[in-house]
Amino acid sequence: DTAADQAHKAAEREQTELSKALAEAGSSPVDFIHALERHLRNYPESPQRAAIDKALAKSAIESNDAPRIVLYGEKVLKAEPNNDDLGLIDRVTRTLLDSDDLESTKRALALAKRYESEVEAMRARAAEGHMSPAQWAEEIDKGVARAQVLEARAVGNLGNPEEALKTAKSAWDTYPASETAREAARWLAKLGRDREAIEYYADAFTIEDSRTTDADRAAD
Repeated sequence: DTAADQAHKAAEREQTELSKALAEAGSSPVDFIHALERHLRNYPESPQRAAIDKALAKSAIESNDAPRIVLYGEKVLKAEPNNDDLGLIDRVTRTLLDSDDLESTKRALALAKRYESEVEAMRARAAEGHMSPAQWAEEIDKGVARAQVLEARAVGNLGNPEEALKTAKSAWDTYPASETAREAARWLAKLGRDREAIEYYADAFTIEDSRTTDADRAAD
């Protein structure tokens, strides 16, 4: 056999094993993850590595597996600097911010800035779906504000509450919502400006926001 023939047979063998493993895994996200990880241990140089990493990141999000969200999400985002999967960027950033680790927070800040940049770049595009130009602009503002909330949290956790407050207020100005109000209130409270913080917490409690849970409102 030529080298090309051997490579083709190896690829076919790998695909057969992968298909069998996934069929045995069934519909469970956890079993799916374990099957793909076993496959990568057997084929660490798999030509399908990028696609498998993406599938692992997606399944980690579905199963709320924080360590794997970070592990595979960051791999995908590092391998594809132009990847504009905002859902993935958002989830990886938020998961990194759940840690008190300094390095994780720095990586979260870099991703939050990337998130904001990706959303801002969408302003130049025509409205998508059935949205009017005004609705599209509002969606962009929502996305920018979400990114700025994450930036504020990261900056504040890195020891700069004044800059965090400035960024959180920018998020509120961009799109007034429970999430942006709560972040501004958080840093006002940290800075001892309780009267202003209470006003923002009141806004956070009263504004309708699909991202706000009953537990968030109870905390406010």
